Amino acid sequence: MSRAAILYGFSEGPAHAWRLRLCLEQAGLALTTDVQAAQVIITHSAGSFFLPENLQDKTVIIFNPVCGTPRVLPKVMTQKIW
Repeated sequence: MSRAAILYGFSEGPAHAWRLRLCLEQAGLALTTDVQAAQVIITHSAGSFFLPENLQDKTVIIFNPVCGTPRVLPKVMTQKIW
């Protein structure tokens, strides 16, 4: 069975991705927190900073990569949570 790992950003977490995790399990992927052991790595926002160096033989999906913001970060995080 293939394994998938999710790398969350600084203001995200498992509560934000419960539907994604459910879909991955229904697709036959086992979820793991061990990124090195995962064949599929899904990362969101600042989670892309935590990608392992060796990505050979892995599928990496990057959602909303961090590319900077002209706004103040704490304000952006508060608006996102609100």
